[in-house]
Amino acid sequence: IMTDADVDGSHIRTLLLTFLFRQMPGLIEAGYVYIAQPPLYRIKRKKREQYVDHDADLNRILLELGSEEVNLLRLRDKHVFPGQKLDKIVESLARLEALGVAVTRTGCSLGLYLDQQNHKSHALPRFIVRTRTGNEETYEFLQDAEAKQDYLKTLGVEDFLSEMINREKKLKDGTVVQQRINLIEIFENESISKVLKDLETQGMDVQKFSAGEEARYHLIDGSVAEEEPAAEAKGDADEKTDEKPAKKIAKKSEPVPLLSILELIGQIRQFGRKGLTIQRYKGLGEMNPKQLFETTMDPAKRRFLKVDIH
Repeated sequence: IMTDADVDGSHIRTLLLTFLFRQMPGLIEAGYVYIAQPPLYRIKRKKREQYVDHDADLNRILLELGSEEVNLLRLRDKHVFPGQKLDKIVESLARLEALGVAVTRTGCSLGLYLDQQNHKSHALPRFIVRTRTGNEETYEFLQDAEAKQDYLKTLGVEDFLSEMINREKKLKDGTVVQQRINLIEIFENESISKVLKDLETQGMDVQKFSAGEEARYHLIDGSVAEEEPAAEAKGDADEKTDEKPAKKIAKKSEPVPLLSILELIGQIRQFGRKGLTIQRYKGLGEMNPKQLFETTMDPAKRRFLKVDIH
């Protein structure tokens, strides 16, 4: 096993593969060359320990752990989403978060984009226009290709020849500043719209996603934070008393206010990290002998990439 100064072995891997390709191609052609695939994380909670291969798997585990014994309270009507209902909501929000990367990559917040939906059909804009005029940045939303063409006419162009338009803009006070306009197509808009419909079917409010000034939900962690003995019963040993024997009382954590339902995923992940030790590996060089055997040397568990020449 060889690693370089960065312990992930990537430089040495490149050198070895180059050497084998040039000097010993027969080894590769015969299918004898493999690359070990160490896990990305080792997680441990109490007696539970496991290796995790990808960030997506870690996020899934954190959501599973964080959802245990958790209830969601909608404050406007005191409705509680418990158990399996909350699990389905979290699953939908995780899909929404993944699809929403296409939106946040533009610089626009996902909440602002979702608030542009048609409240009956939940249809979402196909295009986002990001305009930077001087030091001020604004966003506009175009529902479809027809709206895009109408917008381009206001700019005096038929279509974007590139992803960006740079021009000078004269402000009301006569100042001339640089203006940069980006028109970005959101190909995931229909998929995001379907998730909104799923959330609505699951009983969630999907009309407003931007964070407000007041909490809309409370997330209640039902797990036991600590246990304290109740006050001991008083009285002589031979004296009868109506007081019950001392019991242990489970203390619950304080409700977590959520200004937007989009905050739910992040908060549940925080719950999932409670009591969890997460070790991130850059490669095999960071592992001790026991971990190395469990992840790479044990024929029953190890993962390899086979090197082929096409």
